[in-house]
Amino acid sequence: CGNGANESGVAGEDASSNDNIPIAEREMWNVCYMGRSKVGYERTTVRPVVREGRRVVEIEGLVHLAVKRFNDATEMEIRFTSRETPEGSLLDFESSVSAGVAPLVTHGKVEGGQLRIRTTTQGKTTATAIPWSDQYGGFLAVEQSLGRGPMEPGERRTMRALVPGSNQVADVELLAGDHESVKLLSGTYDLLRIDSIVTLPGGQSMRETLWADRTGEILRRKADTMSLESYRVTKAVALESGDAGAYDLGEGLSVRVDRPLDQPHDTTRIRYRVTLDGGDPAAVFTAGESQRV
Repeated sequence: CGNGANESGVAGEDASSNDNIPIAEREMWNVCYMGRSKVGYERTTVRPVVREGRRVVEIEGLVHLAVKRFNDATEMEIRFTSRETPEGSLLDFESSVSAGVAPLVTHGKVEGGQLRIRTTTQGKTTATAIPWSDQYGGFLAVEQSLGRGPMEPGERRTMRALVPGSNQVADVELLAGDHESVKLLSGTYDLLRIDSIVTLPGGQSMRETLWADRTGEILRRKADTMSLESYRVTKAVALESGDAGAYDLGEGLSVRVDRPLDQPHDTTRIRYRVTLDGGDPAAVFTAGESQRV
């Protein structure tokens, strides 16, 4: 878990002074849905290990999704392993993102106030570095923040955390609403609704709704992107066969234009006008080498 600081801030400390911090070994499973179709699962394990004579926490995460994309079956997988101090300061990590093509493999290590990152895909490696603070969280910063101190209705909490897959430090804002009657796969429960906004350095934002119990455990979450929902379940339920063929990711994420392109493969520059029912398109669509908004 990452060290997600709340508004008062939680600074990292010398791990040698925290040898008595308990580290519980855990394995958590979620099942994933898109629309009404079961499309995959998530697994997270947390375990204590000794590395070079030092107690550290090792976190492994796996997200496995199987869907159709324009009627072709495809599997997507995100894996990561990170090592952190017992109080939650990131030491290093590895991650891989695979979607039927050459995987994107990343290694990162905190050194001298920077997170040094090496990314490899199709045999090509690039190196970058971003400023890093012990107060930043890792991949599971939100989960650890809620585990250290569950939120109360009306509470606002902010932190900075590393986002899986993007390898960027994002601003995370959590706003707790009220307790609601929430339907899970095993029944209906009284859970706290938490609205989450993750804002990347370029301004793109990702919105998600979390529902947590009174210990801070997130039992259900729903992302606006891809209409992806996940529920806390047992391992057996998570690994049951799904019905990915009922959901087409390509069709579900496509926005049809009002006319065909005359020469799409010979066209080098296209301008689209995009409108949304709500929100700013510049905060939704990603700007990068292939497009700008």
